[in-house]
Amino acid sequence: MTAAMRRSTSGSREILRHAENFRGSTMIVASSDIGPFDRGDLELFLQDVVLLSRLGIQFVLADVGASGFWDNLGKPDYLEVLNVSGTKELVESAVSCKATKLCLVAGTDRITTSKGHPLDDVPVADLERLLADDSLTTPGSRHALSCAVAACRAGVPRVHVVNVHRDGALLDELFTDIGAGTMFYAGLPHKEVRTMVRDDRFSVCSLLRTAIPRRTLEFVTDHQSELRVFTVDSDVHGAARVMRRNEMLLVQTLAHSERSNAAEVLESLLRFIIDEARLLGMSTVAIPADEIPALMRILPWFTGLEFKKGRMTLGVSQNDIWLKQVA
Repeated sequence: MTAAMRRSTSGSREILRHAENFRGSTMIVASSDIGPFDRGDLELFLQDVVLLSRLGIQFVLADVGASGFWDNLGKPDYLEVLNVSGTKELVESAVSCKATKLCLVAGTDRITTSKGHPLDDVPVADLERLLADDSLTTPGSRHALSCAVAACRAGVPRVHVVNVHRDGALLDELFTDIGAGTMFYAGLPHKEVRTMVRDDRFSVCSLLRTAIPRRTLEFVTDHQSELRVFTVDSDVHGAARVMRRNEMLLVQTLAHSERSNAAEVLESLLRFIIDEARLLGMSTVAIPADEIPALMRILPWFTGLEFKKGRMTLGVSQNDIWLKQVA
């Protein structure tokens, strides 16, 4: 099996795992006024809506302003089209049906600010500041983001702007860590570090596939009690293995998802492990030097943890290692 095929299989598993969590929920799809795109793109996009409907997710297609947006696309009869007069009624409809997500169809992969910075995973408070500063480039972007603010403030947990040009974008944006669009959210996502549990094993396998390319599931299963995970809304975004060596905790196999902020994941994992060492009465936390990306070693959060460079025998050889004395 080629690397591309392995990535595709891994992505399919990730989509199915996340989609299962939304079985029985309702999602609304509408136009974002960000284009252009053609009807062929929209028809392919609609096939993924149909697929997710068959998996038990209820979709409502919203036609804003009686534009005929969903006409002549060969949609199945069970997909309801809801006619709404404008953004206000669209948001009210999303709230009334307790929609978990509002998806806005667009002709771009990422919305960018006037300075060219792409937006992704933006909390509603930051989104309001962007709108107030006039930091967006097009009227279509401002309209979509104003709709996202209204929806999040009214109680819709997530709003996604999805690129209809990209085949499979709806699946990737809603149900993978990499994503394929721009997400806005109400409140703050719940983040925590904890010991891995059995239900995490396939997500952890995906993270460790590069570091442990063979018998990954066996490794994860065998070392479950040693693995710590960083989660966002219960989804695993990072992992590390912690082993006891006399009076020391040795940290190895640090990993994070491609979509996550690497510094946030690694800092959160290391702070948790340092606290764990204190609770266990350990004197030292040690990290092999090649486990931390080179540039990250000079960032304030890492220097603030007060690790010192040293040497230690691991296995049969001497290795550069970062050491922290635990008070």
